[in-house]
Amino acid sequence: MPNLATTRAIVWRRLAALRRRLTPERRAPLPSEPPPGPAAPAAGRIPAPLLVDYFGRDGSTALLRLLSTSAAVHVEGRYPYEDDSLQRALAAPDPVAGWSRHCAARFAAAEPVSRWYAEKAIDVRRLDLTPFADARVIALLRDPRDTWVSIGAFSRAVGAAEIGGSGSRAERLDRFVERQRERLGWIDALASEDARVVRYDDLVTDPGAVAAELSGWLGVDLDAAGLAGDFRLRWVHATSRDPARSVGRWRNELSEADLAAIRAGLEAPMAAVGFSGWSRS
Repeated sequence: MPNLATTRAIVWRRLAALRRRLTPERRAPLPSEPPPGPAAPAAGRIPAPLLVDYFGRDGSTALLRLLSTSAAVHVEGRYPYEDDSLQRALAAPDPVAGWSRHCAARFAAAEPVSRWYAEKAIDVRRLDLTPFADARVIALLRDPRDTWVSIGAFSRAVGAAEIGGSGSRAERLDRFVERQRERLGWIDALASEDARVVRYDDLVTDPGAVAAELSGWLGVDLDAAGLAGDFRLRWVHATSRDPARSVGRWRNELSEADLAAIRAGLEAPMAAVGFSGWSRS
């Protein structure tokens, strides 16, 4: 009999292949020139940017699924929500005009426009959000030790090259530590009414509390029940038997060598954001 990881790998590949064959991509490319007519949609038809900063294997898909439970939040594309229209607009020479053109092309005149346009984004700290006074950022925070374990488990489950790029495993771990160090420092200094930090532990163990906090902050109604009942998140996307077991899994699954490398490179920045215990018990 195939084990759980193998079964998930088969399901994951077949779902992805079926989605590519039967479902056209909804992503609207950013035009290089404004479309004929007005360059921007009518007033009130431009949703505010809501960027979910993530590292990988830290709950970004679950959080986008939670945000999608509100009609006031637009989440482009389908599971696992890997769109980058907003980021491409932000990278344009004139980001405000680029975003307006995208919204004009994306939202039909008769279609209700959500208050927020939510999108995953890696390294939001490197984006210039100053042209968007109403932009907001959610930074996901997971224990790097659990993240490293989950990266390996997910890569094995789906039969893909390990997340983290090319090179030896030691080289990938070095890059992982360096990226985590930079990102943890940014999160530690993140203090703004326009930003929130969502801890992975809270998202998987008490999604109702996370939904309530974000609902108040964004002025929307999020439904944690929609997240808890999502088959894809709980059975296909996850690499633990249940969400609660994905917290602290490093104590049983992380090798001594990897634990030592992560501690040497990240002990101080991890302590600064609340991860200070290193005992396996």
